[in-house]
Amino acid sequence: MRARAADGWGNGGDWTESGPVTIIPHLDEDGDPIGNVWYVHQHPKPAGWSDEKWAEHLQKAGGRTWTSAFHYLGHAAQTAADGDAVVCGRGEYLDWGPGHYGPFRGVTLRSVASGDAATRAATRFPFRTLMLRGPRCKVLGLTVLDAHLVGRATARDTAGNLAADSYDDTDNKLAVVRCEGSVRASWWGSGVYDVEIVRSKLTSLSLDLGSRGGRVKTSGNSFTGDATVDTYTDLPGSVKVDVIDNATTGASLVVVLRNWSSDAGMSPGAVTIKSSTLEDGGISCEGIPGPASARVTGDEVSQAPSYGLQLKTLSPLTVSDNRIATTGERGIYVCWCGKKGQLGKVFGNEVRDCPGGGMLVQDSWADVHHNTLASNGGDDVAGGGIGVEGWPYDLVVRANQILDNLGSGGGGVAVHGSCALHDNTIRGNRGAQGGGVCVGNSWGEGELRANQVLANQAVEGGGVFYQNGFWSNPGAFCENAIQENTADRGGGVWVCGGSVVRNLIERNHARGSGGGVYVAWDTVTVEPDAVVANNVIAGNTAVSGGGVCYGDGFWGAGRLDGGATDR
Repeated sequence: MRARAADGWGNGGDWTESGPVTIIPHLDEDGDPIGNVWYVHQHPKPAGWSDEKWAEHLQKAGGRTWTSAFHYLGHAAQTAADGDAVVCGRGEYLDWGPGHYGPFRGVTLRSVASGDAATRAATRFPFRTLMLRGPRCKVLGLTVLDAHLVGRATARDTAGNLAADSYDDTDNKLAVVRCEGSVRASWWGSGVYDVEIVRSKLTSLSLDLGSRGGRVKTSGNSFTGDATVDTYTDLPGSVKVDVIDNATTGASLVVVLRNWSSDAGMSPGAVTIKSSTLEDGGISCEGIPGPASARVTGDEVSQAPSYGLQLKTLSPLTVSDNRIATTGERGIYVCWCGKKGQLGKVFGNEVRDCPGGGMLVQDSWADVHHNTLASNGGDDVAGGGIGVEGWPYDLVVRANQILDNLGSGGGGVAVHGSCALHDNTIRGNRGAQGGGVCVGNSWGEGELRANQVLANQAVEGGGVFYQNGFWSNPGAFCENAIQENTADRGGGVWVCGGSVVRNLIERNHARGSGGGVYVAWDTVTVEPDAVVANNVIAGNTAVSGGGVCYGDGFWGAGRLDGGATDR
C-alpha cells in the first residue's frame, strides 16, 4: 500500500508499506511521561530511507508536541487501512475522521503488551478525548475520558465515556465488551443497528435509536446509573431488545419501543428483560402508542423508589417469576396491556413489603394467577395486595396467595371494574372497608367466586365489602368460604346492592352489627339456596344480628330463605 507522507508531516514522498503505528510518550529515566511529548514510530521504516535518516526522524518525532504526533498518526493511518494502530500514553485530543484524515477503515487502537512502560503510563494518564470514525474501528485496552465511535465500532477493556452518533443512512454496529464508564449512542439514519453491551461496569447507558430497526443486547453488565433503551421504527416487528443478567445499584432499567407508522396498532418489536438484579431502582417497559411484545421474567427488584415493574401498552405480555420487595410505589404496575382474546400473563411473581401496594392492574386484558402478594400496602392504598381498575376488560385474578396486606378500601384486593376473582387465598389482611376484598362501584361482567377469605379485619366488611355490585351476571358473589373475619359492622360480609348466594359464612365476628352479614339497604337478596348448593351462615357473633343484620334491625337465629342457619 502506498501513501503520500514521506517525512510524517505531510511534506510529500512515497511510503511503500506501513504496518502498525505506535505512539508512546517520551519517558524520563523513571518511566514517567515528560509533559505532552510523544515518540511516534511507524513500522517498518519508509522505503529508501537509511537507518540514519530513520533514527533522525524518530528523534525529531520524539521532540514534537502531541499536535505533531497526531498529525503524523493521521497520515500513517492512511497507509494502514487494514492494519493496526497501537496507541498508549497520555494525549489531549485525538480525532480521526473524514474531516481530518479519513475515513479510516479497519483501524484498531489498543495498548501494547502488559508491563511495557508505555502501557503503565497509559493507565495513569488517560486520553482526554478520542474520536474514531469509520467502519470496523476498535478501541482496545485504553483509558479515555471521552471516546466518540461511529460506524461499525468495538470498544473492549476500555475505560472512559463512549459515545456513538450517526445521522446518515448507513448501518451501524457497536460492541462494548468489559468496559468501564458510560455508553451513549444516538442513531437517526435509515440504516439497521446492532448494539451489544456485555460484561461492562457502566455509570450509565443511553441508547436513542431511530431507524429501520435492529437488535440491542445488554448482558452481564453492572450499572450505577440508569440504563435506557429508546427505539423508534415504522416497520412492524423490526426491533429486538434483550436485557439479560444485568445488575444495578441505584439505577433503573428502562426500555421504550416507539411506533412511528400511521398504524397505531402496529407492534414495533419485542423486549425480553430477564434474570436481572436491581437495588434502589426499578424496571420500566413501554410501547408507544401501540403495543409491543414483552417478556419480563426472573428479575429481582428491591428498594426501588417508584414502581418495581412498570409495564405499559404491551401485548403479548408475560410477567413471570419475578421477586419484588420494598418499593416506593406498587411492586408491579400493569396498564393498557393485553388485548381481547390475547390476555397478558402475570404469574409466579412474589411481591413483599411494598408500602405502595403489591400490584395494580389497570385497563388491561390479563390473567393474573399463582402470585404471592404479602405484607404490602398502607392506610391510604386501595388494594394493599392487588388493585384492579377499569372496564370492560377480560381480567382474571385467580389462585393467588394474598396475605397480610394493608389498605384503605380492600386490604387484600380492591376491584373497581370488570374482574373474575376466584380460587384465591385471601388471609390476614386489614382495611377500612373490606379487610379481605373490596368490590366498589363495579360494572360489566365479574364474579367473586370460590375464594378462601380468612381471618381478615376491617371497620366494615371484615371479609368482603361489596358495594353497588352492578355486575351484569346473576349470582356473581358465590361459593366463597368467608371465615374468622372481624369488623365493626359485617364481620364476614358488608353488602349494599347485588346478591350474595351459596357462600359458607361462618365463625366471623362483628364488634357492632352483623356478625355474618351486614345488609346496608333493602335492595339485596340474601339468598342461600339449599337446592343449588349449601349456603351456610353459622357460628358468627355480634352485639346485634349475629347471623345477618339488616340496617338497624337484625335477624338472629333461624333460616333465611330456606337454607341458612345461625345462632
